[in-house]
Amino acid sequence: MSGPVADRLVVLAASNGEIGLPAIARAARGAFAGRFELLAAVGHGRSYGVPAGFLGAKRPGISRCPLWEDLAAAPPAPTHAILTDIGNDLLYGTAPDVVLGWVEACLDRLQAVDARVVVTGLPLKNLPTLGYARYRFFRTLFVPKCRLSLDALAARAVEVDDALSGVCDARGVRKIDPPRAWYALDPIHFRRDALGRVWARLLASATRARVRSKTSALMLRERARLRGFHARPNAPRTLPGARREVALGDGSIVALY
Repeated sequence: MSGPVADRLVVLAASNGEIGLPAIARAARGAFAGRFELLAAVGHGRSYGVPAGFLGAKRPGISRCPLWEDLAAAPPAPTHAILTDIGNDLLYGTAPDVVLGWVEACLDRLQAVDARVVVTGLPLKNLPTLGYARYRFFRTLFVPKCRLSLDALAARAVEVDDALSGVCDARGVRKIDPPRAWYALDPIHFRRDALGRVWARLLASATRARVRSKTSALMLRERARLRGFHARPNAPRTLPGARREVALGDGSIVALY
């Protein structure tokens, strides 16, 4: 991106980041006083450590994608970061300590640039009402190769979330435990009608500032471009994770990895 930016936002997520991209950009516009740069490593089925994806299209693990090279080389700017969807890797059979290692690698790089970071915990409040039938339905829909029982997944999710709380406390990172109201029947994706509120709250926590909703609307063409950001006809089976950009009307940049 040419020219200075008022603030830089890094978003690390899987499908919640991809689905919420317009809401994230809108929240950023409401939070920052000038042009901003949004660096987003997001995508359906995204893993924090290994190539993974949805419907056969894989993207590099978040902790190993080119975002980190660009962030290290970027001109200085106040930097904020949001990490979510950390429990996805458990559905791929990844051990809890490995998941935490990938997350800590991301935190190392973010804290190296003095980023203010907020992390969402795993959606543990959905577990008591999830039930075996609904769990099997969504497991088959999103991760058909997963064979973890609900009890096994719940135990690993609690282990990761407890360890994540310790990591955040030790590093001085803010952790938000997502409330049940953020979700509907789908136990892992934010409600569509709550995306604006969810991402505004997360960004307010990362910036320690109020997000101004009345001045943050995106133009129709901006929303359309961000919603279609991941749509790539004839996409190769493995996507390289190279930087792709959308320029917003105010000169802000959304970069996707």
